[in-house]
Amino acid sequence: MIERLTDDVIQQNILKAIIIVAGSGIAGYFLRVILNRAYRSISVHGKLLYQRLLDISRLYVFPLAVIAGFYIGVLQVRSSLTEKNPIHHRVLDYITIGIYVALAIVIARLASVTVRHFLEWYVEGLSRKSGKNLTSTVVPVTTKIIDLLLAFFTLLIVLDHVGVNIGGLVVSLGVGSLAVALAAQETISNMIGWFVIVLDQPFKVGDSVKLSTGEEGQVFSIGFRATRILNADNNLIMIPNGDIAKGHITNLSLPATTTRFLVEVQVAHSANLGEARRILLDLAKQSPPVFSEPAPNVFVLNITDTGILLRLSGQTALDKKFDLETGLRERISAAFAEHHIEFAVPRRIMETMPANGPQTA
Repeated sequence: MIERLTDDVIQQNILKAIIIVAGSGIAGYFLRVILNRAYRSISVHGKLLYQRLLDISRLYVFPLAVIAGFYIGVLQVRSSLTEKNPIHHRVLDYITIGIYVALAIVIARLASVTVRHFLEWYVEGLSRKSGKNLTSTVVPVTTKIIDLLLAFFTLLIVLDHVGVNIGGLVVSLGVGSLAVALAAQETISNMIGWFVIVLDQPFKVGDSVKLSTGEEGQVFSIGFRATRILNADNNLIMIPNGDIAKGHITNLSLPATTTRFLVEVQVAHSANLGEARRILLDLAKQSPPVFSEPAPNVFVLNITDTGILLRLSGQTALDKKFDLETGLRERISAAFAEHHIEFAVPRRIMETMPANGPQTA
């Protein structure tokens, strides 16, 4: 049929190539429709690994089919060319380069999406086992790093295919990367510390923490370079992630948001310990922030030359601790004064002697 349209062999092959490209596009379109229907029918049951692979396939089957059609079409046209058709060869060479670039980009995107879906599937499993939300923190950054690497290697492959010498470029980039790494050691250390914090999750935004460097407060944000902590003075402290990853971390919000409160008082030796204990426990039980389980208790910590040291302790909410302890100290002072329980005060016994010293007979 094509032979009836033209007697030129090259034109005949060009028409065949157009038909091949169109047929590949139509085949890719219908295959994508079939995969879309299959994906919608099983996606209601969750996001298993094979479902993610099917999701990837339905997205890239059409562009891959079109690229394959163009490549076969180019081969079809080139089969009828001779050395007497240099312009046609050059045009086909440019088209082949375009096909190669398009294929490299599609494969890079396909690899990126595949890695992202695999990471999501794997990290979601780890999150379910550990009870930590790793997906929203680990996956986005990891995929961005992988995307940059894929883009870099895709560019090198394309440049090498079009005849650019990438050997010198790779050496220059290696030397430049070494110089940058040496100049930015601390920055790289902080980024690695960020990755450790995000992966291990010793704390999350909103937790109250105490660091080995002495800072204490609520985690405000976790950045690439530093973690921001909001302290009790409502000031934002920025601490390098490298220092946090190397130090000890006390998460005051885990395993629960409750904490122990402590109020210590020192009473005189002559004070009624039973009455003092009763007053302390009554005041604690009358304070709403104090939890009834476990019940508050009073301990005798020490007996010194100035008095007897008592400690009132119990459980309360983390954000109520400071106000509770200060309020209890005020009420304890008033209650002890009302019941005539004396606080311990330093006492010294001094003996005086006459100025001329003792008299002898």
